[in-house]
Amino acid sequence: MVNSREEMVFVDADKFLKDHCFSVIVNMNDTFMWGCADSESISTHDLDEAMRLEKKYGSAGLEAFVIAKRREYEPDFWYHSSIIGYCTKEHLDKVHKALEELENYETFPGMFKEYKRRFSD
Repeated sequence: MVNSREEMVFVDADKFLKDHCFSVIVNMNDTFMWGCADSESISTHDLDEAMRLEKKYGSAGLEAFVIAKRREYEPDFWYHSSIIGYCTKEHLDKVHKALEELENYETFPGMFKEYKRRFSD
């Protein structure tokens, strides 16, 4: 049941995106490197998980989702990020907690962690 106009707009937007879009482009400017224009495509299949993490952890949850996704291709991604030194400890703790939740998240092409193990032989 929708309790407010804002929730109704959100539900309508969510349905529209899932019915008519392949992905959503998320603005990640200045997230992993200062002065860097950056974005990430999140498939509509993964949208619920990305939104759940953002709702639970704020921007740290969305950052964790992008980090986990990019680690499929670059395992050390984020550890060398210049922005880590500028984040608060609270923010980094939230990112780490969200990353723990994503350890076995099943994404469209496979699982972030298990995919490599199962298909690497």
